[in-house]
Amino acid sequence: TSYKQQGRRNGRNNFFHILIASTIGDIFVRALGLILNNFITPFIMSTVNLFYGTTTTAQSALVQNELSKNERATMKSIISMCESISFAVFYYIIGWLADVYSLLAVMWILIFIKLSIGVGYYLMLKKYK
Repeated sequence: TSYKQQGRRNGRNNFFHILIASTIGDIFVRALGLILNNFITPFIMSTVNLFYGTTTTAQSALVQNELSKNERATMKSIISMCESISFAVFYYIIGWLADVYSLLAVMWILIFIKLSIGVGYYLMLKKYK
């Protein structure tokens, strides 16, 4: 669904605005689910999947605009390898924090991290405004 939305939105907005808006929407939906914290929370949290296609398409387009044709494949491989190693370490730390504190506290930490990433997107990519 969100990939189809991406194609429709592409003519009206640029990828920078799409990336920022989908990141803000993701943060809002996750925070709302944690604030409510009842039986409907899993259904609210699953709606963040609507933002996945728009976010990944915008990220890919911005990377392709930034790199030359010769650099693109190498950089995508390096980015993928770094992401895999980072996620392995990150998930271990998140699991440990969930054991030490609570799952709810860790989920708020993850929302804060997502917010930090969104601010980082904005600061690094504001030249595309």
